[in-house]
Amino acid sequence: MQKHLLVRSKSGRTVYLCIEFEERGKVKRVQLARVHGWKAKLAYNFFNFTANGWNDDVARAFVGLNALRIAKDEWVARKYINIVKEMSKLDLHFWVGKFLRDRDRADKAWRVMYEG
Repeated sequence: MQKHLLVRSKSGRTVYLCIEFEERGKVKRVQLARVHGWKAKLAYNFFNFTANGWNDDVARAFVGLNALRIAKDEWVARKYINIVKEMSKLDLHFWVGKFLRDRDRADKAWRVMYEG
């Protein structure tokens, strides 16, 4: 069984999107995305969930954390959060694919689409 989680670090300064699964009797986590500092606080407030499998909430959190990671300030970060929250399923899964395949190119494409 696998779970998708949004986890805070012990210090509270970092938020991780993880897949948690059991292998050979041990629980393991694979990190998909993370943000630090003030971005972590925003991510935890707006994208907090727990899911047993991939769904739209997990996809939103994944795209949201990647968008927050490239945000330059809090105003831009909140703009990106609103964009991700209102995104259609088709656009959402398009961005998931982009960020999973080539993060650097996806970062550039995101800025071109949503920074102006």
